[in-house]
Amino acid sequence: MSYKIGSFNLLDFNLRADNDSKKNFSKISEIIIKEKIDVIGVQEVLSDFAIKLLTKTLNNNKGFNQEWKCVCAFPVSRNTSKQEGYAFIWNDKRLKLMNIPDKDEACIITEYAQ
Repeated sequence: MSYKIGSFNLLDFNLRADNDSKKNFSKISEIIIKEKIDVIGVQEVLSDFAIKLLTKTLNNNKGFNQEWKCVCAFPVSRNTSKQEGYAFIWNDKRLKLMNIPDKDEACIITEYAQ
């Protein structure tokens, strides 16, 4: 089985929608569905609510065999006003995450055993 991976670098991705595709949730969703992408990495995320809205938009698009889920990560330090993070969105009908001990939900691992 093959999978399609995509990446979006969306400048200051947040809840503010505009005509530019970087914040047009419907347009981004349309591209993901049209290209049949299974997992998406999103860079320059400013709001986890924006990622959740994009995931909801994907789920509202009644595509074949699709159930989208997401997870976000942001810097631990709060030294700047702009806390740029990243996120992953995946089609849960096509991909299953590995079970991670002591974790009940999807997460991005930021600490690794040496």
